Amino acid sequence: MQSMIHGVCGGLALVCSLTAWAEFACGMSDGSVTDVGPEAGITSTGNQGFLFRGTDEILVNAGRAGIYKTVDRGQNWTRSEHGLLAAGGVEPLVQSLCQSPSAPEVVYAVTVSDGVSRTTSFGDSWEPPTPIPQGLWSCAVDSSDSAVIYVLAQVADELFPGRLFKSTDAGRSFSRVGAGLPEYGEFSFALAVAPANPLTVYVGLVSAASGGLYVSSDGGLTFEALSNSPGSPFAVYAHPSEGGTLFVLANSGSGLFLSTDGGASFEQIGAGLPGRPQYGLAFDPVDPSIVYTPASLDGLFRSVDGARTFARLEGLVGLGVNDVAVGPRNAVDPPVIYASTSLGPFRSDDGGSTFAPIHDGFRGLSVNDLAIDAAGRLVLATFNSLGVFGQLGRAFIKSSVIRFLLKSPHRSSQSPRRPTTLSSTWWPLAGVVQAVSSGPRTVAAPGRDR
Repeated sequence: MQSMIHGVCGGLALVCSLTAWAEFACGMSDGSVTDVGPEAGITSTGNQGFLFRGTDEILVNAGRAGIYKTVDRGQNWTRSEHGLLAAGGVEPLVQSLCQSPSAPEVVYAVTVSDGVSRTTSFGDSWEPPTPIPQGLWSCAVDSSDSAVIYVLAQVADELFPGRLFKSTDAGRSFSRVGAGLPEYGEFSFALAVAPANPLTVYVGLVSAASGGLYVSSDGGLTFEALSNSPGSPFAVYAHPSEGGTLFVLANSGSGLFLSTDGGASFEQIGAGLPGRPQYGLAFDPVDPSIVYTPASLDGLFRSVDGARTFARLEGLVGLGVNDVAVGPRNAVDPPVIYASTSLGPFRSDDGGSTFAPIHDGFRGLSVNDLAIDAAGRLVLATFNSLGVFGQLGRAFIKSSVIRFLLKSPHRSSQSPRRPTTLSSTWWPLAGVVQAVSSGPRTVAAPGRDR
């Protein structure tokens, strides 16, 4: 069967057969084109994977699929990139988000190669990016001043100099800082500003030569190496309330390290974890001795003793958990936990005893390839997910490949102006995403009655 590929935009793919091309072209002309991809995919990790304004509003970054926002604790998601356009008039690839602790409505978006953008409305609209001629990785905002932001480049060399950049005017201009950091060669991923002392800034470098943790006590202007830090740190988290206490995720030893003296010494912690932690730690906002960390296919783990020991929370095993956050709460209600998985975000309202999917409208998949099968159905090869989606009951669904499927169908949204006929339902398979035009079905875990 002949097919026509119109375009791929990150996680969004618009494809139709020649018989549907006329309707699709009409939709293009009147501006009614809409997302039709499956509702799945992870949020891009960072020191702040889930951003909160109050208890109901959440902002996340899905990488190539864009920035998504919910105003009802994840029940419904919409893309939220109005005004976020690079110089060429296209949406840039956002690498990470960082939020101002003192003004939660202020969020910065760091793009891979188009600079830094800011929103003062928690993602409802964005300012044009301020260019920085570097490949950027992460950012952190001063804990007391929303106009002060630090941006870390992934790597610096002779062609693209500068590892750390700082703005004191809300991202309108940036200057190179970071004297004392290795100038070239090493990769850098870890960046944090101490909540208790915003002049204290940490940067971690991943390198066999000089990789390690560096600290600044003058707002990022100068740095010195912490000689006892673990090698190759890829994330650092300053304790929310205890000055001088920091946690480091590193590609050495057990993977999780603790310092209680500002980085002068470190000890390995994290007993009970299945291996080196994934990118992410989350502290309970009421009791920061309760710490959560994702462990990919092994699920989600919780500590009640300041990350020294962990136990697994059941319910997300096999889903590829890559990030976790705890929503704002009071001291009476149980914590609301949000987890990013390969099948989209999940939420627990009972402190982690149970989890439910909250992915309606969340299309966080990145599409790698497209095809039309013999029956005329669209097949998408994706990553940032289980990888394969398809109709329940096909011979190539194997429980050894897919360890868990949701009990509810994944439905694509329809344009309010012109309903689309390109696809109506997406089903998980084992390496692609397939659209089927049949009505809703119940998807059960492999091995259960269907």
